[in-house]
Amino acid sequence: MNAPRHPTAALDHLLEGQCDQHERQTVVRHLLAGCPECSQRASRALRISQQEKPSEKALDSIFDRLVEKSGELIELVDREHLEAEALLADIEALPLGRRAMVLQNSSKYRRRAVCHLLIERSIALRHEDPAEGLHQAELAVAIARQLAIKGDEELLARALLELANGKRITGDPHGADREFRAAALVIERAASDPQLQADFLFFLASQRYSQSRWPEALDLLREAERAYRRLGDSPSAAQCLIKASMCLTDLERHEEAISTVWKALEQIGPNGDLKALLSGIHNLAFMLSRTGALDEAIGLIDRARPIYRVGAGETDRLRLDWTEAKIYRDLSQFQDSERILLRVRERFVEEEFLHDAALVSLDLAELFVHQGRVGDLQELAREMFSVFSSLGIAPEALTALAMLRQSVAHGAETLAQIQQIAGAIEQARQSA
Repeated sequence: MNAPRHPTAALDHLLEGQCDQHERQTVVRHLLAGCPECSQRASRALRISQQEKPSEKALDSIFDRLVEKSGELIELVDREHLEAEALLADIEALPLGRRAMVLQNSSKYRRRAVCHLLIERSIALRHEDPAEGLHQAELAVAIARQLAIKGDEELLARALLELANGKRITGDPHGADREFRAAALVIERAASDPQLQADFLFFLASQRYSQSRWPEALDLLREAERAYRRLGDSPSAAQCLIKASMCLTDLERHEEAISTVWKALEQIGPNGDLKALLSGIHNLAFMLSRTGALDEAIGLIDRARPIYRVGAGETDRLRLDWTEAKIYRDLSQFQDSERILLRVRERFVEEEFLHDAALVSLDLAELFVHQGRVGDLQELAREMFSVFSSLGIAPEALTALAMLRQSVAHGAETLAQIQQIAGAIEQARQSA
């Protein structure tokens, strides 16, 4: 999600000589884009006489003063960034359990630059290494809580929002809800940054989607899209459309879902944000498969594969493979489907995405049903039983799994049992 339309807090920090590298870049780019409101604010702060609309001469004077003031800060800001990296290197040398405590109790780490760097790292690791990304967000919150005592609550809200999203991604819905509530309180009390408020709506919508609360998620996404459009943040607005198309798919509004994701892809364009583009392609392939356009869906995945190799993390590539395997199953290309499902399940287990691994196992079970492989189905059910027992799955689903171990049927009844178990796994994921 991009820089705010009016980076009020960052401009204040620059004029006070307290900005970090990220804020300085945000303000300079924003002013160079020609925003008259922020130029007027800057002129007042720098005691430059202003008109209702700054003249070209007045704007030149503003930029001259800002460049002079910014130039004096560049060396200091860059040094602070390097110092933040060095401080974090010291922290990373400590055992995991001691890091947050040291950050909370040592004043030398209570720096905005350190907190911003942790948030940036968390964002970068969201999908490539979600557990480490969550850890970075936890450390950012530890520092931000100390800085909030001195009044910097907006930074705390940003750190809490990143922590909430990290908990959502790593499968901790209760923890995510708790951090979203904490972030909402801080935003309501102290945050004036409209970009932060829009990001909150988007990530809360993602949380509601993961909880299968699709109508609520859809409403939040529409509100977030409007907020991003007011900010001129078209890439983030397109992301809202992509997520909205997923809600519409789950609500069985397939034609509306496909038209929505096409609209998002048109807005992103071939030179737009790569991750957003990949997300839209993946969702479109899934939606096409749901409407029976299987060959078209496979063709889309084949064309997107080179882009995924370059621009996607392993988790995203695995999820695309998972979608491809299910399409191959529906095309009765069972050998290709099984090969991909086995590989995806192995990687999910290695990465400890156990609920996802369990769902892949059920896709394998469904594949065996279609092929009439009763013995393989029973063996898979025996393997799954002990694993599923550890995931907090409802007793009735375990009963269904036990019945599956004895199953000799390979028709609608057995597929219904598999769907029952899959629903229980989703519920267990949400209550984990």
